[in-house]
Amino acid sequence: MRGKLYATLGPACAEKETLGKMFREGMAGMRLNLSHGTLEESKSWVETMHAAAKAEGVTPDLIIDLQGPELRIGKLGSPVEMKEGSIAVLGEDFPVPECVIPNLVGGDEILLDDGVLLLRVEDAKRGLCRVVRGGTLCSRKSLAIVGRELPAPALTELDIENLRLAGAFGVTGIMQPFVRGEEDLIAVRRAMRETGTEKLKLFAKIENQNGLHKLDEIIPLADVVICARGDLGNAMPLWELPRAQAKIVAKCTAAQRESMLSTQMLHSMHHSAVPTRAEVTDVYQAAKSGASYLLLTGETAVGEYPVEAMHYFAKIAHNGWEGADEMDRETKKSGIGRCPENSQSSVCCDHTEDCFLHDIQTCWRQTVCQNRLPPASPQGIAALAAQGDAAALTERSDAVFKVCRFSSADREGSSAGRTTLGREYRSASLRCQRDLRQSDKPEI
Repeated sequence: MRGKLYATLGPACAEKETLGKMFREGMAGMRLNLSHGTLEESKSWVETMHAAAKAEGVTPDLIIDLQGPELRIGKLGSPVEMKEGSIAVLGEDFPVPECVIPNLVGGDEILLDDGVLLLRVEDAKRGLCRVVRGGTLCSRKSLAIVGRELPAPALTELDIENLRLAGAFGVTGIMQPFVRGEEDLIAVRRAMRETGTEKLKLFAKIENQNGLHKLDEIIPLADVVICARGDLGNAMPLWELPRAQAKIVAKCTAAQRESMLSTQMLHSMHHSAVPTRAEVTDVYQAAKSGASYLLLTGETAVGEYPVEAMHYFAKIAHNGWEGADEMDRETKKSGIGRCPENSQSSVCCDHTEDCFLHDIQTCWRQTVCQNRLPPASPQGIAALAAQGDAAALTERSDAVFKVCRFSSADREGSSAGRTTLGREYRSASLRCQRDLRQSDKPEI
């Protein structure tokens, strides 16, 4: 497996020499965040990026990140210092979108700058808030109300204008932020047709609970689905974010759709030339999990070590993709998930039932051997499964077969249905084998 690595274009990496070094490290292209400006305003950066890529013999991707329904504060004359316990008045101390204050409720918690700052609403009508977690607030930083989403159109007028300019600037992809469901992507696809950009890749950013809950309707309409961990982490307790990330990647993989992970991949490298061990592990696991694309954001846009960040990013990611290849080779070698009628196929298609029973027997033999379990009949386990007797099967061997169901309706289903079942059974057999390896000797 091989994926692509992207960085965010910004003042820290806008020099041709710096960009050239980043391309040499393995960067495939760049994201341009248009929440902070327009394509026309970024013209010199884009031209420099294209020149650097040409000098390195690279045909670069340029992905523009639209404003969409994302809420951000307005422009500030200078950064605003907000101290814990102090009072901040929305619209006076810093500008906010018009829809914010009328929709406030006392007790609302407001996250600024991807949750770096936290305010609590004390007087909704006046927009008066108490600073719970302070810091420095800069122009155009994100704003989110915890647990609520305010009404906003999928695209702004500025987004439409940027779509019209996309062709002239060599844009290859469009990122739609805060996708809430299929309606948003339908609106974006319509706008892309109207502006002549319908052939560009559409990246759907999952940054809220609505998008997460409606993945099944979003995935077919997007070319790439992004787990944007900054705002998505604001929409839920942080400890739930890893599960959400895994869900997004897994659903995309099952649907054979590409996925991307972004935000704080190497966050410490804003000010450090070397990443932390936790960040190294995070990037490795992100690549190994099946994410097709990985993206650096502030590390390269405003960080002090953009070239070093891309160097580590590339080394870690490629190691992760190699790890995924190695795991796939081991899976193929073990025979689990192989179709008896087609040894080259990892997905059981028209032979789902045979492959399913074959997987159980293979998994049973291997786990008995590896865990020194008492011998038992794999045919008995397979028979229970084929009969659809889930209760008896669970009682007999909960460790080997926890999650599968195999009804007569499933066996008589369509080819597409059998393909889906085949994937589920292969995944289940691998999970069962993993669980047995990690557990004490189960009672069978």
